[in-house]
Amino acid sequence: MHSKIKNDNLDRVNYYDKKGFFAVVVDNMPSKEICRFIINDYSKKLIVDSQDYLLENISAREITKFKKHIVEKATKILN
Repeated sequence: MHSKIKNDNLDRVNYYDKKGFFAVVVDNMPSKEICRFIINDYSKKLIVDSQDYLLENISAREITKFKKHIVEKATKILN
């Protein structure tokens, strides 16, 4: 939880778990995507605002490196 995101808005956050990607979205709308994870045999990456970030592994420690970008995008969509 981050102070910029109000508790009331957490119910609006959902996800899509598809074959080729995992996306965090708002209001079940793909057009309101916060971030996307693409994990395959060739790469592991996080996409936020059309910016790709390569991940060494999928772990909380690795993902929190990009917390600022994720929170900024979520705040922009939720407000």
